Amino acid sequence: MTLESKRLRFIFVAILITGVQAVAVQAAPTFKTIQNTGGGTIVYGPLSGQLSFQAALSETLKQVDSDYGDRPQLGKVLQNKAGTIWEGFFTVANKKKGGAKMAGLVIVYAPKTGTAGGATLIDTTDRFPQTVNSMLQRLVQEVTNNAKTAQSTPQGASGGSGGSSASTSAANVKAAPAQKLQPYVFPDGSGSMGLPQGWTVSRAQLGDVIAKGPNGEALRFGFTIVALDPTNPQSRALTGGRNTAPGNMVLIPYDSDPGTVFKSAGEQLAQKARV
Repeated sequence: MTLESKRLRFIFVAILITGVQAVAVQAAPTFKTIQNTGGGTIVYGPLSGQLSFQAALSETLKQVDSDYGDRPQLGKVLQNKAGTIWEGFFTVANKKKGGAKMAGLVIVYAPKTGTAGGATLIDTTDRFPQTVNSMLQRLVQEVTNNAKTAQSTPQGASGGSGGSSASTSAANVKAAPAQKLQPYVFPDGSGSMGLPQGWTVSRAQLGDVIAKGPNGEALRFGFTIVALDPTNPQSRALTGGRNTAPGNMVLIPYDSDPGTVFKSAGEQLAQKARV
């Protein structure tokens, strides 16, 4: 097993930012529900107005409560360096379908200025580790398509006789072509990405990357959690003989399958958050 596969990475869907800003001006804030073909349910959308992180998170999780009839139990919440994107794992009982145990990932975008947005990715507890990546990919695809549609749709069109000049003007406006991205490969070979002109990478290793734009923009994909192998004598020395890992580390045997790693790490981090 490689060093990379021994780490649990939390994926920040940075493209959610563009999608929320693009679709928020088009319609009243509503959540859209998608039954993912690869398994699981995705719920996402813009929220009403500019909200704090706490308010945006509360509004997003209220939808989970409404859908499943149970209040979700949220674990540790992590944020990106810019303090605009938060995410965390949660569990919930589907009381509308016999109390089935569900697991999920909540992602919230709450900028200092502008419209907030939220998304949840949910599946049964046993299937979630296998379907979460597929749901993330579908979410990115959906938000990207919505952003393109919003950019190409005239926003001044009213359908009435008044404002026809503004409507015509808006219809003639074309979205600028997408920027050409320059390929960037992480120095340790753990990943790659495309960067617009003027962007630079300040850190990239173990599938985790931080990049900065020419006008103060910043993004981060990935977040590494250190796992200690409880069967390793050196790891046992760090735990002091206890059954928990120090700090934000987790205890997981390195020969565990990926599904077990994902589930166990989420449970341990949730337990630490409740202590």
